[in-house]
Amino acid sequence: MQDAKDMLVYELHEIFNTARDEIFEDGMDSAFSVKLNRIICTHGVPAIEALERIMCMDSINAAVTEEALRQVGNLDDEGTHNRRLSLLVHALESRDPGIRDAASIGIEFMNDPTAIKSIQKAIDGEKYEHIQQNFKDVLVQLQESR
Repeated sequence: MQDAKDMLVYELHEIFNTARDEIFEDGMDSAFSVKLNRIICTHGVPAIEALERIMCMDSINAAVTEEALRQVGNLDDEGTHNRRLSLLVHALESRDPGIRDAASIGIEFMNDPTAIKSIQKAIDGEKYEHIQQNFKDVLVQLQESR
């Protein structure tokens, strides 16, 4: 069982490294996003767990992590919904402002009101005004979707 998880981590690490030089555009699929979505849809929760491990590595490019968070939120996969939301909520606490912002976008895509308290906490702790405003916009959307 551990070998399968290690293989997922290795595979995800490889696609993260390959995507280092990729340019990500809003609303456009990238080679990275297609591969990431395929891995998650094929392997489910273990893929999200492997993704969590990858995103904690210092060697991982922040722009690729940001794209991964947006993709995780935009993915329509009920079987991984809770784990994906948990990953995004945890990423709201990142030291990197771009990662925090990407996590909020992922949460916005998921439109799950169970993230309201986490977004409220993120608003209170955010020092960058434009990111704090993005969090507030997500909060309004989540409150309206209840």
